[in-house]
Amino acid sequence: MYLSTLVLCLCVCVPVSLACYPSVRHDQQTFCDSRYVFVGVVQRTIDLRSERAFLVTVQSNLRGTVGYPGSSIFVFGFGRQNSCGPTVLQNGQRYILYGSSDVLEPRKISLVHHEFLSTYNINKLRNYDCSCRIAIGNRRLSDLNPVNIQVPQNGVSPRDQCIVVHDSWSCAFRTGFCARRLTPYGRICTYQVPLSNCVDRNLA
Repeated sequence: MYLSTLVLCLCVCVPVSLACYPSVRHDQQTFCDSRYVFVGVVQRTIDLRSERAFLVTVQSNLRGTVGYPGSSIFVFGFGRQNSCGPTVLQNGQRYILYGSSDVLEPRKISLVHHEFLSTYNINKLRNYDCSCRIAIGNRRLSDLNPVNIQVPQNGVSPRDQCIVVHDSWSCAFRTGFCARRLTPYGRICTYQVPLSNCVDRNLA
């Protein structure tokens, strides 16, 4: 009886818990798929049961125009009732905020991602070329040989995308970007890894 109950729990509970982890995406694709990316200071947090509202002062727009610098807007994240937990932002902290428009309420901005403001993060965003797409493969990515497989899997021309393999511990995956470069075949999207002092983290 106990064993059957345990097996049932594993079958039912495991997919639910895994659903709290986002699918693997490169940061560049998250940036390019967001309607708004901006720097803002969180002024106030309001719990609304099913969601959490943040009053944010806009400092600068990085993608799209969410508001003029100095204006205050509300953005919405997950509330306490969300099965994966609420969105947590610190009042008084500056963030790079990624937002999308709500389908039912176009003027409502929903948070899709956020990260602390830093020179490194700003410079990383400046490298992104949104005319290129990044598709994630299955094998490990070598820092010394970033993969750019020219085989379309998603209907996108191989000239317009980089296919890279996911290894979240890899410096090349975390710091690289996809951008157009002039080649003998024209300007095509290729995966670039900037020189840096990034050191791969070792799980062992």
